[in-house]
Amino acid sequence: MNDFEIIKKYILDYNRFVCQEINEIPALGKIPNDPQYKEIYTLLSEGAAAYTRRRNTENILFGQLGLGLFALQQGNFVPIEIYESASTSTSMVAETIRYFNRFISAMSKTTEEIEQLSQAVKEGDFTVVIQNGMWQGNIKQMISEINGLSEEVNAMLRESFKNGSDLAESANTLKNSTDLISSVTTEQVASLEESAASLESITAKVRTNTEYMNNMGTLASEAKASSEQTKSLANDTILAVTDIHNTTQEISNTVKIIENIASQTNILSLNAAIEATRAGAAGRGFAVVATEVRKLATRSAEAAKLIKEFAESANRKSNDGLKISKQMIEGLDIVNMKINETANIINSVLTASHEQMHEISEISFAISELDKTTQENSISIEQTNYVADNVALLANQLVEDANSKKFIR
Repeated sequence: MNDFEIIKKYILDYNRFVCQEINEIPALGKIPNDPQYKEIYTLLSEGAAAYTRRRNTENILFGQLGLGLFALQQGNFVPIEIYESASTSTSMVAETIRYFNRFISAMSKTTEEIEQLSQAVKEGDFTVVIQNGMWQGNIKQMISEINGLSEEVNAMLRESFKNGSDLAESANTLKNSTDLISSVTTEQVASLEESAASLESITAKVRTNTEYMNNMGTLASEAKASSEQTKSLANDTILAVTDIHNTTQEISNTVKIIENIASQTNILSLNAAIEATRAGAAGRGFAVVATEVRKLATRSAEAAKLIKEFAESANRKSNDGLKISKQMIEGLDIVNMKINETANIINSVLTASHEQMHEISEISFAISELDKTTQENSISIEQTNYVADNVALLANQLVEDANSKKFIR
């Protein structure tokens, strides 16, 4: 193999080495004899040695960077120490480590400030603020969020202090109000008891009046029924008197017939007596009969006269009775009308009494409910007093708790 082939093979291995296809360049079995090729080989060998040293340094730095990143992954902010020979390295790995160490330093400072904030919060101090420093982006946003949270806590403490003070003042006002309401409620209870007693007395009187009205209504109904019955009897009497009147009229007519018959019989008996007288002895018997017939006619006329007098008397009395019965019916109609008016008045009064009883019952129920509600209000007021005392105590504790903390007022 000539010098050209030797140096060519070495250059190919060198390129593979630089491209990290192999970890080292295989040693040459023979050094080129040509001075030019030998110089090229020397330069390449020195470059390979320098590259090997640089790569070894970067591998060490990569290892340190890996350890630092592993520590960061575990939550530890440990800076990477660059050994002396690599301290002046300008490689990207060295620059990355320097950036990493600046990041670790800033993170350590920020973490220290967060720890100081946490410790201050534990001690009740909410005035500590974390500085942004070099940070931008997410970490700056996180610091702003933490400071914002601290500000929220400060605002809450300010609000708690203010609310506690206001609550304590409101609790005192509430207690004073409940004391006043309790006094008024006590007076209301006494007034309601008096009202209930008075209403009970009124209820008893209205109930008694209602019973009287019921009795009067019953009596009015009975009087009305009796009046109707009397009117019915009076109507029956009118009918009977009318029948009597009609009957006396018929009797009078009959008596007139009898009187006519008696008169004619008397005339006939006179004629018969005359004829008997004219007949002499033959007409004696007939004269006796005529005489008896005349006597009979006379008695019939007298009887008819008596009957006529009786009939006229009965007729007059029946007319009087009819007139009296009509007057009695008219009087009964007036009495019945008055009874109806009285019954209507009694029913109106009775209805009003029932309505009064209903209204009084409702008022009594309302007073009872109001008394019950007042009693419950009294209990509620006592409970409210108890709550007001507890609220005042809690408000004072809230103010004391807020005062025990340090916050931006």
